[in-house]
Amino acid sequence: MNRQKPTENINELTREFLKKGGLSSQRQGFETLWCLTDEKGRGTAREINLRPGLKMVVVDCQPDEGLAMDMEIQDSPLEFNFFVSGMTQSTVIQSRSKKENFVVGKGQTCMGYYRKSCCAIQPIGKEPLCVLNILMLPQLLIALVEDESYRIPADFRSIVEGVGEKTCYRLGAMTASMHMAIHQILNCPYQGLTRRIYLEGLALELIAHLIAEDIQPKAPPALRPADREKISHAREIISRDLENPPTLLELARLVGLSHTKLNRGFREIYGTTVFGYLRKIRLEQAKLLLEEQRMSVTEAAFSVGYNSLPSFSTAFSRHFGLKPIMCIKNSPRTSKGAILL
Repeated sequence: MNRQKPTENINELTREFLKKGGLSSQRQGFETLWCLTDEKGRGTAREINLRPGLKMVVVDCQPDEGLAMDMEIQDSPLEFNFFVSGMTQSTVIQSRSKKENFVVGKGQTCMGYYRKSCCAIQPIGKEPLCVLNILMLPQLLIALVEDESYRIPADFRSIVEGVGEKTCYRLGAMTASMHMAIHQILNCPYQGLTRRIYLEGLALELIAHLIAEDIQPKAPPALRPADREKISHAREIISRDLENPPTLLELARLVGLSHTKLNRGFREIYGTTVFGYLRKIRLEQAKLLLEEQRMSVTEAAFSVGYNSLPSFSTAFSRHFGLKPIMCIKNSPRTSKGAILL
């Protein structure tokens, strides 16, 4: 049997779920509009493919009392749900001995993961149901958080790191920032490609707001001795060639660290980022060249890797509190005929 790709799984999961609810579909570019049939209620569910592994489903309907949707889930995406109005009851069965029921309603959020489960959702009451659902593959969140997965709540961290097997969910309250982002989504003024980019940005913003509610300030894990050696090696590399240093990504690759960990390590050890450290030693070297070797300002700027004299002068003045030409004028070795510029 051929194994489906993760992006195919997330698409099939959404479509199977909506079809089981009795909705019919109409494709509109990167969006699919699902409509409730008369016997199930009135309204729509708009499925929006934002990028591989990330989609949004906007449910806006007046369901009948008999409407219910259920399905079996194998490879679950991460779900981020925001209830603008209405209420639903969800039943999740992961084994004979593990069955959970929970209710989510207006003004609430639900972050969930339902791997290898049977799920059923049923609207409660007569209030119109307006829910924004964001579905994301764990692999995509891994790419976004990189080395900072330790900041994610513990029960979801194992999922993001690819070792989570248990169903878990977390309920919360919508904040003013979430309400504002959802209002912008529901009233998106754009079409086509611009609409897709706009909605993706807001979807990621909502996920950030939701995760931020659960994140407690934590110190990053201590750097290992091996990592400290790699960071020290990175410092030596950029110090050797100030004129043509490697980019951050190239430097990270050379020493065997991710660029995030490399920057974090520089902050911890040297008190600044890789770029901040490079700028500091460039300016210190330029100052030494001006004072000791009688180089002109232009020569000093180019010798340490600056391609723009105004940029160099501005950075130098901010760092040392004086213009670079003053270093030449104040140097005891400056001769009467020295070239200043």
